[in-house]
Amino acid sequence: ELVQAHALARPRLELELRLRKWCDPVLGFGHESAWAISSERLKNAAQALIDAGYAFSSVNRDIGALGQVFRWAMVDRRMAPRGFISPTIHIKRFQESMRYVASSEQDIASLRLAAKMGKDRLFTLFVWMLVDSGARKSEVLHRTWQELDISSGKVIVPRTKNGDSRMLFFTPETMALAKRLKATLGAGSADRLIFAGKSGVAYASGEPILSPPDEAGIVYTIGGSWRRWNSFQTLAGLAGVNTARLSRRRLWLSASSLAPA
Repeated sequence: ELVQAHALARPRLELELRLRKWCDPVLGFGHESAWAISSERLKNAAQALIDAGYAFSSVNRDIGALGQVFRWAMVDRRMAPRGFISPTIHIKRFQESMRYVASSEQDIASLRLAAKMGKDRLFTLFVWMLVDSGARKSEVLHRTWQELDISSGKVIVPRTKNGDSRMLFFTPETMALAKRLKATLGAGSADRLIFAGKSGVAYASGEPILSPPDEAGIVYTIGGSWRRWNSFQTLAGLAGVNTARLSRRRLWLSASSLAPA
């Protein structure tokens, strides 16, 4: 009931689906009071999932999702009993192995070519910068022309989602395009956003970029949602890339190790 209530209040998080096995009335905790479940029992349940073949990362996300539900009940709704402490606080997360993800040079070339097929060159630059750096969409959208070091092919993100700063690196081809666009779009204020729309806020293109030949009249766009996985798969598929070989990037390299590469 607690998970269902959270799902109604925060449907976009979609935690109910992830926690379905935990809420099973027979195999899970669905028949019990949420306030009576101890940390020790959650630890045992997590270990049982690992023993059954679930990945460490999957179980860690499950525990994190449970923690979100309990925090919502305690802090946002104040429905927890007085003195209640979330049982997920004392659960040590499983050590996850580093996941390395790589795409072939042909895959990358196909994606860059697909982005170049649109009329909007600023959008081409947007996609190329994301492909080069593996950055989050917001990390690129909120950069100014002054911050972008075209000669060195890099830009510093002063504050990331995790609260730290990091450096993004770009290929000479991408920077050559940026240099051409800066001559016309970078004039004026030094703090002008690279991807500024008409209102001055972060740019988001709706320009159709690819039309599949087998379905006349249907045009695929990815707009400003490059970081969304379904958009990435759509573009990759239309570019002729085997989407089964692609995966989300999880490894962020430090500036010192990425610069020589």
